[in-house]
Amino acid sequence: MSGFEFIACLGIGLAGGLLGGMLGIGGSLVMIPAMALLFGAEDQHLYQAAAMMVNVVVALSAIGKHWHAGVVRLDALRSMVPAALVAIVVGVFASNLLDGIVLARCFAVFLLYVIYMNMRKLVAELKVIQKNNKNNYSNGNQNLNNTDN
Repeated sequence: MSGFEFIACLGIGLAGGLLGGMLGIGGSLVMIPAMALLFGAEDQHLYQAAAMMVNVVVALSAIGKHWHAGVVRLDALRSMVPAALVAIVVGVFASNLLDGIVLARCFAVFLLYVIYMNMRKLVAELKVIQKNNKNNYSNGNQNLNNTDN
């Protein structure tokens, strides 16, 4: 690994961790596209494997923090962990059947879906804010008119 690649991977990891922790998104949403942009889309399998390894480290540290905070629900884990493990194995098997470029395109479609859902949520929140501001403005005008009497 060259010095540039090392620094680039360090920066990608920092950006993924920072944005993942700050925004509550998966760091993979940052890391995989960043690696594809810097190193080319041909190695999509490698980028996803790297992101999965980072996710394991993040998950292990999160488990400890959540366990100490007393917010781990063992009843939920009992059903979620086996289902997740099966899904991971099936997902990795399915991704290995796809060419790297096809896999990159599938990931791009997923990112577009994430963008769409977040924009939809943002527009709905803005409508609520706009409605509240309109109601507050109307109520404020009525209060001003009432004080003039």
